[in-house]
Amino acid sequence: MKWQFSNTHYRPVEQTKHLKIIDVGGANSDWQGHLNAIIDIRVPQASAPFIWVGDMLYPEFWGPVLNHVESYGKFDYCVCSHTLEDITHPRFVTQMIERIAKAGIIIVPSKHRELARFSYHGAPRGYWHHHWIFDIVDGEFVGFPKVVHIEDSRFDDVHRYLPEREELIIEWEGKIDLKYVNDGLLYDSPEHFVKCYDDLLNISEKPNNL
Repeated sequence: MKWQFSNTHYRPVEQTKHLKIIDVGGANSDWQGHLNAIIDIRVPQASAPFIWVGDMLYPEFWGPVLNHVESYGKFDYCVCSHTLEDITHPRFVTQMIERIAKAGIIIVPSKHRELARFSYHGAPRGYWHHHWIFDIVDGEFVGFPKVVHIEDSRFDDVHRYLPEREELIIEWEGKIDLKYVNDGLLYDSPEHFVKCYDDLLNISEKPNNL
């Protein structure tokens, strides 16, 4: 897995133009290259030879996609841009992506963006409709539920790395292996709960640059 923070709208279109590409969450795809297939809950504005519309959180939705892959093989590359933060169970979606694609790119807002206050006065941090903050912790891709604890003042300074760190970009091959903080268990004790979110304060992770 390679990753970096970026403010440059990094999209490796040229490097992937000869690949068979699927966009998961691509109804409003910002991918400027050719797409072979699109998955989303909405009818996409972009065009592709294969389009599957439905709720990707339901296992039965993936039946036709998996049948396609069984008949024609995995897609070479999967684009998943600004999608995982919007859904309640992103790890399920990444596990399905692994089953339909050989490699790909995941793009999400950085923790610096999601912990910033850039909306109207009194609004919650980051994007109000997002369920998750994603980060790299000890070299692993980790999701943190957006809970009320992130409103604590100790997170006020994390946004100072904007705009250089607008997006977290991950390129993967074979396996994504998204983890949830503390395996999703956040109720051991108030002290343990607070400690689980301390990793979001860490700004010393060194990007494995793309």
